[in-house]
Amino acid sequence: MPQTHNNAAPNLSHLPTGQRGRLYALILAGLAVLLCVWTVQTLISTFENTQESITTQKELLARTQRLISTIPHLENSAQQARLHMAQTSPLLTAPSDDLALAQLQETVHTLTDALNLPLTSQEPLTLPRKDHFQTIALRVAFTASWPATIQFLSSLQQTHSPHLLTEDLQISAAAGIMPDDAAAHGQPVDVSLLIVALRSIRSASALSPHSSNSQNW
Repeated sequence: MPQTHNNAAPNLSHLPTGQRGRLYALILAGLAVLLCVWTVQTLISTFENTQESITTQKELLARTQRLISTIPHLENSAQQARLHMAQTSPLLTAPSDDLALAQLQETVHTLTDALNLPLTSQEPLTLPRKDHFQTIALRVAFTASWPATIQFLSSLQQTHSPHLLTEDLQISAAAGIMPDDAAAHGQPVDVSLLIVALRSIRSASALSPHSSNSQNW
């Protein structure tokens, strides 16, 4: 006879029954519940961590954007500070002696033009350095009334950007007349003086080895 092969169903007769079977079933159910709870908690924790990371990144991005948005304002503030420093510096701010002399001449011309005081001569002079400063000097001469002369000297003293120094002031009048008498009688006087300003050379090229032996003025 041909043999008949039956695919037998799983034999459940070996599974525990009774109280023991119920205990195993409870244990399996408990493990399944614990597994579900652990899975849910893991998903929740992962979701919360992801949300926290996203929130942190958003805050970092927002702070970065705020910082980036302040860059134009900071650049504008720095530029205004540089301009203010240049306008209020007691030193000549030009990067070279020639430009510093031009700046000094422009300052002096502004003062004389305000007083309608024409200069009869002006001579740039080269003076020795003083420590880390280059001395820029201009000898000027003019003829004016005594009140105009006083106003001009006062204007030089009140100019603080750059700060101006006056040296070698010479005042003379017509032959045989003292300056005081010329002033009392309203006669013009001839004035000659040296106007001095300083330029910092710290930002220029390195000082030569002999710069420490510069003369003082």
